[in-house]
Amino acid sequence: MDELGLRTGGREPFPVLFELKSQSCADAVDPSAATRPALWTGHLHRSVKEMLDLHNRGWEGGAYLEDFSCRLEQVDYEEPVLISTDYRFLRRMRAHFTGEFSHLSHLTNGQILADLAKRHLTLAADLKTEVETWRERNLPGFTVGIHARHTNEKGGKNTDIRKLESALSRVLSRNPVDRIFLCTDNVATEESLQSRYGNIVVKDKRFPEANDVVHLTAHASGHGIRTAKEAVTEMYLLSQCDVLIDANNSNFGYASSLWSEGRSNPDLAAEPTGIKPLLFRFKQRFRPTPGVEPDIRL
Repeated sequence: MDELGLRTGGREPFPVLFELKSQSCADAVDPSAATRPALWTGHLHRSVKEMLDLHNRGWEGGAYLEDFSCRLEQVDYEEPVLISTDYRFLRRMRAHFTGEFSHLSHLTNGQILADLAKRHLTLAADLKTEVETWRERNLPGFTVGIHARHTNEKGGKNTDIRKLESALSRVLSRNPVDRIFLCTDNVATEESLQSRYGNIVVKDKRFPEANDVVHLTAHASGHGIRTAKEAVTEMYLLSQCDVLIDANNSNFGYASSLWSEGRSNPDLAAEPTGIKPLLFRFKQRFRPTPGVEPDIRL
């Protein structure tokens, strides 16, 4: 969440959104504590986006991942605070999956992350009650969740809407669908899909101006906590759908799938490969048409 730059007025969003059990939010850490990498020392109150701006580094290209993260191949650091900015660095810890952690060596990164999501990312009680009440009212029966990323962010990360609709058509042709939950950051995309599918449901939220990237503008616009809450709400609702269709290069969709699979069966967790543009992710309770094998990847 810190990577999204969603802090507002120095307020940390995690305690607002999640039931923190064994974790501490950044506000509970000594702000003067030594860190690895050292460039974070004295700056623990900042988001990754703020740190990039401070060091005149660009967001595109992923160069910040290395310079702003400790190397997880090593575990005997002297500094009390270690910073890692990307979940994909988990693969570097595999040499340490021995002894009491040996069971992790047989799991994929996705399975490990799904288990962590299940055990440690529990929605705050008030928020979960609010979201579940909305879901029961608006998403009855068999549901398909769609995440359509379509901003003007550079890097070719936008969802191909034609392929998304092709995937949706395949689901609709095989299963009676009661509701389609659409999550998108683009007003035009939302209106276009709603005009073509009568059973689409959306959750009200703040859209960025001029199709800017939501999480990169929320902090500057003063909507950090609100945007964080809206994002987590949509991720949770996507995770509760029977079928999830999302862009394979989307961390938002991937997090939703981990939450979903972590809730039902961690062994089903699928890692993003970047090979295919869209990915079906089926929850354990999904049952395809008898006699027809589901095409998981497009």
